[in-house]
Amino acid sequence: MVPTAIISAGLMAVGGAVAGLGAYQLGLARAARKWDSADRSFWIGRGMATVGALLGLLMLAVGAATLTTLVDLPDATPTARAGLGIAGGVLTFAVGMYGTAKLADRVELNTLIRTPSRFRRLPPAESRSPAGAANPEPPSDPVVPPTARPGWVYRDAGGAWYLVVSAGAGCRLVSMPDFRLVSIGTVKEPVTAAGSVELAVWPLSEAPGVRESEAHQAAT
Repeated sequence: MVPTAIISAGLMAVGGAVAGLGAYQLGLARAARKWDSADRSFWIGRGMATVGALLGLLMLAVGAATLTTLVDLPDATPTARAGLGIAGGVLTFAVGMYGTAKLADRVELNTLIRTPSRFRRLPPAESRSPAGAANPEPPSDPVVPPTARPGWVYRDAGGAWYLVVSAGAGCRLVSMPDFRLVSIGTVKEPVTAAGSVELAVWPLSEAPGVRESEAHQAAT
């Protein structure tokens, strides 16, 4: 029984590591597929990463099922032990699949946030107001740390994502991914830095999937 338990525990450890690595590679591959300038130095493609994650989950489930059958239950028949082992393996596989999916999503999002734009940075244009026009500066959100810079991404205590934008003499937060200006005092503290993002404006004539006739119609 002891050797079987050791082998099962080792199988679960290896399976968890393989599943985690597969989920990490899957997140990188998905990010590279969505954004041209994303890091493409991952080891394997999206298909192999999915296969690796599933293989790791299968090893994890087999190890858990074997360990479950070793549980000392009084008056347990072989059929009952087998059923208990199958239930333990299925439950472990389901929980592991949920965990690997969440890990792949997090890796994909963090990779996209850290990825700079493939377009060159344009110098900021000076903002000018008409002579005599009253244009008050919008107040700065106090929840934004004083060291924050426009383009940085933060997360609040509830797990929501926000982009720091310049607002006159201070900074405000824009919610992601809907890019709505957040009202002051509505963000849950504390906020923690998660990365940075760079936005680029695509001319309609160069935007992927936009026909020349549609670009001309929008411009006129």
